[in-house]
Amino acid sequence: MTARSRKCRSVFLTMLLVCSLVAMAGPLAGSASAIQTAGNTSVLTAGPNWYGQEFTVDVTQGSGGEFTAQSGDTVYLLEVDEGTDSVNRTARVLTVNSSGYINLETEELETDGRQAYALNDDNELNSGAVNFTLEPQTLDLEWERDSIATDSESVALETVESNRGAGEYNVTIRADGFDYEQLRALFVHSGTDLTEVTDRSHLPLEKLGFDPDDGDGLDDMRSAGYITLNLSTSTNFRQDGEIIANFSNLEANETLPSDGEYQFDIAVTDATTEDTAAITIGGAEADFEKPLYTRAAGDVAAFTVDLGSTDQTWVQLRDRNSEFVDVLYVEDDDGDGRVTFYANTRLMGTDHSELSGISEGDAEVVYHSNDTVQSYIHHETIPSVSGTKVGDAKFYDAETANSSNEVTFSQYTQAVNGATPTNQLSSPLATTTYELVADRRGRFTVDDGEAAVDRPLGETELDLVQPTVRESNTYVAPEKEADSQRSIDELEANLTSRDAAAIGDRLVFRFNTTGIAGALAAIDYAQNRHSIDTGLSEGYGVDVFAELAIDSEGTDWEGEGVNFTLLGENPLNGPRDRLALEDGENQDAYFLLDQQTAEGDPGTLYAVVDTGSTAYDGSITDDEQYDAALSYIAGGRFKFSGQGPQGGKGGDATDPTFPYYDSVITENVTERRTVSFESTTLTFDAVDDGTVALEPTRNARVSGDTNLAPGTSVTLGVRLAPPSDALPDEDPSFLAQREITVNADGTFNATFDLSDRTVGEAATVRVERGQTTVGSSDAEFANVDAVQGPYFETDLDVPPSAQRNETVRITGTVTNTGEEAGTADVTITATGTNPVRGIFDLDTGESRRVNHSVRMEQTAIDVRFESQDTSQQSTVEYEDPTAPATPTPTQTPTSTSATAVDGPQSTPPPADAGGGGFPWLLGGVGAAVTLTGAALLVIRWL
Repeated sequence: MTARSRKCRSVFLTMLLVCSLVAMAGPLAGSASAIQTAGNTSVLTAGPNWYGQEFTVDVTQGSGGEFTAQSGDTVYLLEVDEGTDSVNRTARVLTVNSSGYINLETEELETDGRQAYALNDDNELNSGAVNFTLEPQTLDLEWERDSIATDSESVALETVESNRGAGEYNVTIRADGFDYEQLRALFVHSGTDLTEVTDRSHLPLEKLGFDPDDGDGLDDMRSAGYITLNLSTSTNFRQDGEIIANFSNLEANETLPSDGEYQFDIAVTDATTEDTAAITIGGAEADFEKPLYTRAAGDVAAFTVDLGSTDQTWVQLRDRNSEFVDVLYVEDDDGDGRVTFYANTRLMGTDHSELSGISEGDAEVVYHSNDTVQSYIHHETIPSVSGTKVGDAKFYDAETANSSNEVTFSQYTQAVNGATPTNQLSSPLATTTYELVADRRGRFTVDDGEAAVDRPLGETELDLVQPTVRESNTYVAPEKEADSQRSIDELEANLTSRDAAAIGDRLVFRFNTTGIAGALAAIDYAQNRHSIDTGLSEGYGVDVFAELAIDSEGTDWEGEGVNFTLLGENPLNGPRDRLALEDGENQDAYFLLDQQTAEGDPGTLYAVVDTGSTAYDGSITDDEQYDAALSYIAGGRFKFSGQGPQGGKGGDATDPTFPYYDSVITENVTERRTVSFESTTLTFDAVDDGTVALEPTRNARVSGDTNLAPGTSVTLGVRLAPPSDALPDEDPSFLAQREITVNADGTFNATFDLSDRTVGEAATVRVERGQTTVGSSDAEFANVDAVQGPYFETDLDVPPSAQRNETVRITGTVTNTGEEAGTADVTITATGTNPVRGIFDLDTGESRRVNHSVRMEQTAIDVRFESQDTSQQSTVEYEDPTAPATPTPTQTPTSTSATAVDGPQSTPPPADAGGGGFPWLLGGVGAAVTLTGAALLVIRWL
């Protein structure tokens, strides 16, 4: 479009030239020119002037050295080289008419850009010449969006680029498929500040091919489908460069065009400049991404709605019996065509301002979006405000939406369920199905006593299912602060299933549980001002979880009936010890939550505890044992205290009961796990009478096992002298050290080049985690009867996840790390496939690969790669692109000892593995005009 506007090649534009002629009184609206009088001469000084403008210049009032001309005289228009002040050529020869004027039409002047000109009575430059410039106007207009609904909103035709001041020109517009009435309904109405140019002296009649002398005028232009807009009086255009089009006005005037793409051709009326802006017009759309959303009651639901050709819609949310109803307004703020919003099902429909730390205006604790989402209950009713966008919704107590049936929202809810907006619920949203129906214009009616929408666009359902507590596991993870990994995927990659934790490691409890995300989100918002979706991706601090479930007695959430405890062994006489997680900070204890995504797919809660934290020094000791329990109390039917959102059994907040258990559930639902704590242990291999034997060879091996969490990074070092000799770390007696990782089975190993040592030398082997020594032993360099045989180490490479029908490529690498050549016998096994085997003769340090591929189905693939000495295993999780499931933690790669396989090689060694426009105008160019000199120049604007 920009290229077309700059070339100004349209036939339409050449003809569509508002001949802006300034009479003695000065220019009309849209002119950038002005007349300035000095003595008996007039000089045009307020440029620039633009190619396409037509001037009528009075040349009979010159004096002094400036030229004058009389009727019948010849005046020359000269092109001037501004750099040399020389004449390039004579552009035009003009004759003064009987009134003493010359008519200067500029649309046919040739130019590639800004050009200097001179008017003179001689065909040369001299002191009597009057100089000025012409400049081509550039124009690039685009619609604010590519598509628009015909009946719901306005959209701006925006100036992307122009070198001329906004409001200093007018435009004429046409579009194939639109007649004049439609164009007027679109651009000129009470919803905009645009007006139409109707004075025939200011219309481009001749340029459009009409004959004013024959009586042609405004009606003929309108009949041909043209409208001229006065932009000089438009505040929107002067300030923002926007022409506002109201497509809803088309429906109001019953002039809707057919759905489709339309080319709007826009031409500047006094310059040879045009542009074309295309937009797709169609009915409003609002399609939800899924036909069904499943969440446990009490959790946070997320919805995505594709808005298509609109950027806003209203959504009615109700249960099937209309016992609860609310209306939402959603708007696409970032222009990506969709809105994702979050709803806290624990608080929906309640008076959120009753929560401690939450005010009436804190509706974000219930509904949140990075775009716009507003609830009639939470944004309009509870704050008792007006002027919200959701407040534009209209309600009617009949099937038809007309003014005689219009009621308030409170009257509307009373019509469908007999309650005011915040009194519809006596307890949190029940476990049932809720309908979300988008409406075209925000009009809501009552149909046979039930809430309905006037013009439905799209719909979905929210299925709130029964919250549960099911299954629990304990894991350990390498030493780090509890909140160091705030992603469940990142945490799970470091977990190893164990019922005992070495003090200093992280202890992780996992519960399959649902129904508490909404309460946690509300507490997190009140305490930390985090949005209700933040905790779902980043987790919750110990202060948030403690408010709900750990130290809940006497707190605002006491009545919720959720308890998490860590209790020591039950003594015969005396109370059980309690591990008080709330005594720590987030680095000491942290909680991650993964919500349920479908029925039968439980949510997951991870409680991460740093067992080395000083906050728990008095509670976490060697051989200490604790029972971890998460309980939902079944104390009876939960009811709100007042309008909610908190309460308890029968409305008594001091009598806890879980909100989603009815009166028939009488037994608490509890999941327990027992865990014990151990001091760090570490033993070395090749120990003879308490001394580790070291070989003075190039590949001297040091190995052992520990109860540290697999994946823990430690430093294994060898130095001279026994450990009783205190030497600084920089002492040259350190022979070698290497950072290694504890294997999944608790073993560790490393090789060092100790070939320069001699038999009989004393040494020390030592393992450190951070700055702490976790194990050491005396060592001695000793002869070995035989050279170390081959030792085949394995390395497995698989992707962490794959989608259905995707080919999963598996690579196993085996390396001979021993001191002599040998034969490696390796096998890759993967779920659902035959094993792939490889037998290789490998020299010391030599490696070979084995490749395998598996097609992913809708289940995880367990992969194992093993040699006669070591093995590794991993799991490729199934990745559902629409509803990612929580992967089950797997052990990190393992290294285990196996007996060598004798016999011939049974398998040979494998290889490494437009339309529209204005066709009736001639193309042209525009330019700025600056006139200097002493000749009298008078511009008359048509």
